[in-house]
Amino acid sequence: MFKAISLSFISVAAIIFFSHRLLCYLRHFQEGGYSRRQFKDWVIANGIYDKKGSSIGLTLAIFAVYKLGANDEIGCYWLVVIVAIQSSPLWLVLASTLVRQ
Repeated sequence: MFKAISLSFISVAAIIFFSHRLLCYLRHFQEGGYSRRQFKDWVIANGIYDKKGSSIGLTLAIFAVYKLGANDEIGCYWLVVIVAIQSSPLWLVLASTLVRQ
């Protein structure tokens, strides 16, 4: 029961955070006229990666596994969420590539 509640909470929190972050990236993508190259250059030049969300996710993954005695599945799920959050600029570029074809 604890695992199901934990995974549900993690999923809801990740969806809320991911959608907000994706909207911020989409705004910058739109301001650049949906130019994939310009957006990619902006991401690389500004070192755009999510520091706050990833550090919170990593801290909670460690806390869940070691302090709460949860199994490794919850910690691994947090790590998957971190990868999904970090890859959100890539999802925009991929979506733009698919739409233009």
